[in-house]
Amino acid sequence: MTAEGMDLRYPGHGLWPLMLLMGFLVLYPGQIMSGDTTSRRWCDIIWTASPHAHRLEEHRVKYVYYSIMMVSLVWGLVAMTYFNPLQFGGEACVVDCRDLLDQAPPGRSPLVRRERIEAWKKKHRPLRFGDVVIFRSGYSGRHYRPLPEGRRIIGDPSAGTIAGVARPRLRR
Repeated sequence: MTAEGMDLRYPGHGLWPLMLLMGFLVLYPGQIMSGDTTSRRWCDIIWTASPHAHRLEEHRVKYVYYSIMMVSLVWGLVAMTYFNPLQFGGEACVVDCRDLLDQAPPGRSPLVRRERIEAWKKKHRPLRFGDVVIFRSGYSGRHYRPLPEGRRIIGDPSAGTIAGVARPRLRR
């Protein structure tokens, strides 16, 4: 759930800034490590492959490293400024299919019919280009277990001993 979603669901509790802070604390270390790893890798490649780099004194390699880090930073700022992330994928549209759970014969999956999608669109909004439709079946929540009991997720439905997870069927 987004910070905005938490604030809308529980207004007046100050959850919006708290959720943003939590998101930052989760994402920041990974981004720093990713930037460092990328810069180190390219610095190693340049140091290994470039005769010009070999002429540098060892303590000057840091300038190559920080130059790569700065190029990455500038590119990140340009990307955040000029590109809308929703152009790569729209909103998540969750279609509830929990009533289909365990409704098919063993080895089969219940079908999510077009009518269910049309009902979702009527209740919420039309689907737009790039939207991601997610079918909430409740299957994992009810049946996921560590192995060997966890065969229920893929192994048993594939073997035809139990019903599988609901799957969409949009063509008539």
